[in-house]
Parts: sequence; C-alpha cells; structure tokens
Amino acid sequence: MTVSLKGKTGVVTGGSRGIGKTLALSLANCEVSLGVCSIDKEELMHLKEELTSKYGVGEGKFYLENVDVRNESALKTFARNTRDVLGVPDILVVNAGRTDQQHRTLEDLPVEEWRDILDVNLTGGFITLKTFLPLMAEKGGNVIIISSLLGQQGHGQANDGPYCASKFGLQGLLEVAVDEYRDSGLNINALYPAEMVRTGFFSHWKPEERQTLPGPEVLVEPFLFLATLQPGSLSGVSVNGKKWRENEDYRKSLIRKGKKNEDPDN
Repeated sequence: MTVSLKGKTGVVTGGSRGIGKTLALSLANCEVSLGVCSIDKEELMHLKEELTSKYGVGEGKFYLENVDVRNESALKTFARNTRDVLGVPDILVVNAGRTDQQHRTLEDLPVEEWRDILDVNLTGGFITLKTFLPLMAEKGGNVIIISSLLGQQGHGQANDGPYCASKFGLQGLLEVAVDEYRDSGLNINALYPAEMVRTGFFSHWKPEERQTLPGPEVLVEPFLFLATLQPGSLSGVSVNGKKWRENEDYRKSLIRKGKKNEDPDN
C-alpha cells in the first residue's frame, strides 16, 4: 500500500500513550506535522523527547499541549494554536478515552464513574468533532474515530456498561457527522482493534499476561489506509483492525471501495 503523507498535518487527541501515541508516531514516521493533546503533561514530555531524538522531528514540525477534551474552551485554544503553528489539519484522530478499570456491573458502578467515562469518551469526542470539522471542511481531509468492538452492534458485554455505551454513542456520532459533512470532501470513518491490545486499559493485568497481547501497532496499516484516502472517497465505514490483518478479502474490498469512489470511471 502506497502511503504519501509527507507535508500533511495531523492531530491526535489522547496521543501521548497507547493507541493514540502509536498512531501519532506512525504519522511522524510519514513526515506529517503533528499536533497532539493529552491530559498527562509528563507523558507529553516523553513524547516530545521521542519525536526529537528517535524520529528527528524538528521543533516547528509538532505542537503538543496539555488539554482535557472535556473542556471545550481548552480544545478550541489547542485547535487554534495547532493551526497557527502547523496549518489546518488534514488528518484528525479522535482517540482520547478511558474505561472502568474495575469492570463493575451496572448495579455496582457509581453514577459518577458512569458520567466521567461518557464525558471523556463521548462528550469529548463530540467536542473534538465540533471543534475541528468546520476547520477541516474548508479543504477536506480524513477523520478517524478510534472505536471498539464493544461499540459494535451485538458486542456489548457485562461489566463494561459505560465504555460500551460511550463507544456505541461514538458510532452514532460518526453517522451524524458523515451526513452533516457529506458534501465537504471529508472522509469520516472509524477504526477499532476487534481484540484486546497492549495498552493502559490492561495495566491491572500481570506483566506476563499483558505481554501475550498484541501491541497497538497492529492498527497502523489500516490507520494509514484511512489517513491517505483522497477527498470524498470513503466515509461512514468502521474498519475492523483484526479482520484487516487476517482477512485478505476484507482488506482488498475496502481498498477497492476507496479507489472506486475516488475515481468513479474505474
């Protein structure tokens, strides 16, 4: 798969750890100017060191800011600062999220925990789209919402109520955004691992157990496929990362669909 992202600008929310960090670094590796926000200042400093030392990214090619995606004012400031430093984003990754590490039942889950998870995952996703979509619609681009198998019809499961509800909500928000920006040239899609991957969500596992999980880099290839789509070529699709990796027919079908919509005469 040919990836040509050099000179583009990407934004990743929650991009200092886990899946978000892996995808952010994959963009940096493709010479994309990178805007990253995170709630964790220390992890942002580690990301800065990695970008400059390992990837050789110059200071003017990335912008990092400590932001809580639940704070609309702070996110708008981040968007404005990123635009001023790097330009209008070509790629947006809606990634920031959390879960209930104790995996409590609906009966045992405190209402405050329910509200906080939905506030980060769903309201934070809404604020991110509300902030960046009008900005990106001026020139088109690719929006990738990081979802979950637990947000797909028929896959809700016990002890993950707020996480499932928030990810189901993001899938609905995806459909709304696709419909509202249908004529903008934006491709708005979702991507989910469809399996447990080695992230902080499983930090309560024993180290030897966590090592048995695949790393978040398994999402890089389908992510770059979505990030390199041409304007108006594919939208409203939720890509199953595990199926992309294991099912060649599924992978080729998505690639063909993207190319067909890109050039209707073919």
